[in-house]
Amino acid sequence: MKSRPVPRSRRAARRAAATPAGSKSTKARRKPKRGRRRSGRGLLVQGAMIALITICLAGLLGTGGAVGVVDYFAGDLPSIDQLQASSLQQTTRIVDRNGNLIAAVYHENRTVVPLSKISIRLQTATIDTEDRTFYANSGVDYRRLAIAIIYDLTHRTSTIGGSTITQQVVKNNVLDTAEAQSRTISRKFRELVLAEEMERRYTKQQILELYMNTINYGNGAYGVEAAAETYFGVHAADVSWAQATFLAGLPQAPAYYDPFGKPGELAAATERWREVLDGVVTVGDLSSPEADALFKSDFLSRMVAAHKSRGPQPNPLTAHFADYVEQYILQNYGATAMYEGGLTVTTTLDLGTQALADKWVKAGVRKYASRAVNTGAMLVMNPQDGEIIAMVGSADYNNAAIRGQVNLTGVDPLGWRGVGSSFKVYTYGAALEAGLINPASLLDDQNSVIGGHSFSDWDAKHEGWIPLRTALAQSRNLPALWTYSHEGGTRVSDFMHRLGITANLENPAGVATTLGHDPMSMAEHLAAYSAFDNGGFRVSPHSVLKVTAPNGQVLESFSPSAGRTQVISPDLAYVMTDLL
Repeated sequence: MKSRPVPRSRRAARRAAATPAGSKSTKARRKPKRGRRRSGRGLLVQGAMIALITICLAGLLGTGGAVGVVDYFAGDLPSIDQLQASSLQQTTRIVDRNGNLIAAVYHENRTVVPLSKISIRLQTATIDTEDRTFYANSGVDYRRLAIAIIYDLTHRTSTIGGSTITQQVVKNNVLDTAEAQSRTISRKFRELVLAEEMERRYTKQQILELYMNTINYGNGAYGVEAAAETYFGVHAADVSWAQATFLAGLPQAPAYYDPFGKPGELAAATERWREVLDGVVTVGDLSSPEADALFKSDFLSRMVAAHKSRGPQPNPLTAHFADYVEQYILQNYGATAMYEGGLTVTTTLDLGTQALADKWVKAGVRKYASRAVNTGAMLVMNPQDGEIIAMVGSADYNNAAIRGQVNLTGVDPLGWRGVGSSFKVYTYGAALEAGLINPASLLDDQNSVIGGHSFSDWDAKHEGWIPLRTALAQSRNLPALWTYSHEGGTRVSDFMHRLGITANLENPAGVATTLGHDPMSMAEHLAAYSAFDNGGFRVSPHSVLKVTAPNGQVLESFSPSAGRTQVISPDLAYVMTDLL
């Protein structure tokens, strides 16, 4: 069962406890938990001490007598740059070559945006809901805090609410986790001192920006940009009044107000939205008819329906490729950068081509299902530089019955498979390079006993002596076997390794090796073929065009000419392409 967080203020808790006008009764549903009950004497002592601290703090912070206190409690207050850049975990986004999102990788799903890219509606709804005196208070709203203390005393709780936006920034970004979660007087006092000091060092805009990039909005979304994308599929700059007021109500108890959760949670989210709308009307930023029209619209039902239509995650269309890229980022930049660094990884993939490739693989599997074919794979690569344009690792990533998560394109050794007759190009290429045959050579397709072993062709026929071009075009077995036996496995092995194949032949001396039983990577196999098309250069399969840090610094950029090595002559490359 999901936990129900304690509301951030007692006044908000009282609002949450009331059934809004026009909404259904929720008497049977539990409300967000209040603070734990304390003895009357303990509450009286605690309340008196907090009240005394509050009075003293309010009187002293404006005088020189508090300098030592402030230095003691706020001496380690970090700079705004540190708070904004270093302490905030951000989402790494993997996008295709045209900027379309493929996957988001994170511990906390967050994309930091400046205040200028956060809708004024969302800023207004947040302030109206969380801290109406934000632009007037000094970081602490003493009147609100006093009311919260009285509420705790009279209701025998110990939540010490009344936090302003600045206090919440202190709690979430400055205090360590253990201190932030503690309910001690010293923690509250330090929070108040730090909030006052933060107001002196930072502008209101900086504090609001930090708050709106930090706060938890539920469903794994931290900060307004991730929240707007998670709930509505839009940027924080583009949210409507309905979206803004809905988001503004979530931070109080994001798990409890989850519109995508259980029916009771959707009902709670609806009530909370009504409360926020009422609050915005009270302040005067929306009229009552405007708020009523928003609440009576089909806004929430459309949001929930859109969420359900997004399908399973990870997206099976690009899941294998995303796994491949994530492994690359992990190996080259580390786990912290990948899950928290907010990188933008621009890849070689083209989503349009990817969709077509996925369609073709599924069609092929359906066509040959009667022959017990249940999966397949496809790789589309630019032969000039090894860029992977499309990668379909299986017919269904989420199908455990076919081991769908194993990537059959061979970027992982688990997906290596025998390549069959497509191996014969290495046999013929090595023989051509060595001068043992030429494009006009006639090859033996009649003698089936080779090295004391008897072989047959796929059609059980013998064509006699046939041209190399015909032998390759018809994928005849006997000519390839005879060619392999004459040149030897060492020559073939060296040839394919120069082209980029890393697999070793299990039995180089065995002529049947040319029939392609040895497992190898489809990706390497395709890259090796690319040398015939690109003039004889070896290329390596790769998936990343550029890696960019959140500040715009380019950490890595792929150069098409980098890493290209001439491994066979242009003449041989031309001949092989012509034969194929």
